[in-house]
Amino acid sequence: MPDIAAITAIASNLKTAFDIAKAIRDAEIQMQTAELKLKLAELMMALADARGSMAEVQNEVHDKDQTIAELNRALELKAIVVKQYDAYYQVDENGKPSGEPYCLTCWERDHKLFHVVHDSMADGTWCRVCNSRYDSRRVPEI
Repeated sequence: MPDIAAITAIASNLKTAFDIAKAIRDAEIQMQTAELKLKLAELMMALADARGSMAEVQNEVHDKDQTIAELNRALELKAIVVKQYDAYYQVDENGKPSGEPYCLTCWERDHKLFHVVHDSMADGTWCRVCNSRYDSRRVPEI
């Protein structure tokens, strides 16, 4: 939900703009040109403030929508992975872990799945993303 202060500021700016527009509409023909220009300048400033506040609210809503999408994706992934030894694996049709291991650290910290790399030359297993190292015996391919 956008910040209540931002919404209040937008409402206030729009009310000011409305009041100025109403004053201009209701002004008598005799209103001096300078006074009319002043009211128009005030109207433009109030509308600019409202537009700026609206942009801030839009950015905040967009950021929250992105966060919600990421959390929904993590929730979907949680249903298809299971921990076995020192890694996570996708579950097969029987609900058993299978396939290549995913990094334990990346999943538990960021809820993102990245395969670990088995390197027989370097005698180890590690994650290319977070550089976590694993004992190869504890992260086998199932």
